[in-house]
Amino acid sequence: MAGLVNAGSEDVQRSRVQPVCDHFAVVGLDAVELTQQLKDYTLAETVGGDEETKNVRGRARSGSFTITPTKREGRSGSLGGNSPTLSEVTAANDAASRINVFDTVFKGHVQQRYPPEQISPVEGESDSATTPFPSGLPLFCLPNGFKFLRQAPVPSFFTFVSTGAQGEHVYGHCLTMYDPISPAVHAVLQAAEVDGLIPSNDSDARGGEAGARRRSSSKGRHHRGSRGRRGSRGSSVQQIFVPKCLCLVTRYPFINQCRDILSSLFRLVLSPLEVPIERYICNLMNEVPMPPSGKAKILYSIADKELIFTRPPINRPIENVDLPFAKAFQCLGVQTTIKLFQCMLLEQQILFHSSQLSLLAAVSECMMSLMYPFAWEHVYIPVLPQALLGVLNAPMPFVIGMSSD
Repeated sequence: MAGLVNAGSEDVQRSRVQPVCDHFAVVGLDAVELTQQLKDYTLAETVGGDEETKNVRGRARSGSFTITPTKREGRSGSLGGNSPTLSEVTAANDAASRINVFDTVFKGHVQQRYPPEQISPVEGESDSATTPFPSGLPLFCLPNGFKFLRQAPVPSFFTFVSTGAQGEHVYGHCLTMYDPISPAVHAVLQAAEVDGLIPSNDSDARGGEAGARRRSSSKGRHHRGSRGRRGSRGSSVQQIFVPKCLCLVTRYPFINQCRDILSSLFRLVLSPLEVPIERYICNLMNEVPMPPSGKAKILYSIADKELIFTRPPINRPIENVDLPFAKAFQCLGVQTTIKLFQCMLLEQQILFHSSQLSLLAAVSECMMSLMYPFAWEHVYIPVLPQALLGVLNAPMPFVIGMSSD
């Protein structure tokens, strides 16, 4: 019979092989990284497109019309064939220097992580007991990309699965929240002259202005926008929100426990604390051991929650009571579950889609568990980022999940 052991027990500390959570990371986008991505975006616009578009954009940015001529069909004369018209210059100017921040998808990056990258594994731990930091973590934490939003959605939780070099599964549990942009990010967007930062009551009046007039009046708009933020003249700048993702990386699918941990950390950040929030994270990463298979349960307390970590016996993995089997059968139904089980045994290509990312990994893990004593040895990506949609064209069996949005 399995016993209940407190996470702070000295006996458990001495016998620890691997922590229950291997890595903690915060994924977002800071001002420095945003600046670089805006430069890369502008460069891509410059070199992208056909040869004629490159020349028009290049001349528009440089303010010069004396670059290598480009042949045009349907026009005669050297002057008409080599020089862009005023409308072309204006259009290229607008396209080159104005980026709509709400229509552009950026790439998130790891802002903070624990343990830090330079810290080596704990002395006495074997290499097999440590889980490497997943490569491409920001891509999976923000599967739809890093987007600027006018309204902040409610925080959401989901789990993704990454496959290591040896075929082992690594689980990432993500809580995504939305915060107003920082002053530094706002300053970067203003310096790049992106669309979306002007007061909403003046947007229609300025919508038809040419690119040259936009740049010449940018200082005036910035001044009026700053006064609008202070409440003068009754104008207001649209509030802009950006995603920030808290991620816990584990070797086993502790989906419910990690959801409660991340939710508790989020609430603790919003409330006055006697100790820094980093102390809670260090306690979780350093003092909560992985429970032995089928031998003991680990009790862990955070805020007002008491969580129990347990693993099924090695010879009976189907006894994993932490997986949401009831939710999986409720979403799929009995007949669909049987058909999916048949497709998995026949090694077919299976694609799940849902408007709720939290259901993708939950249903996929339940289906994997039902295959015992068989195991799925092919491509397994319960949450597929949009940047990796090309994987769906692979001529091999797979189990993949993606957002319906």
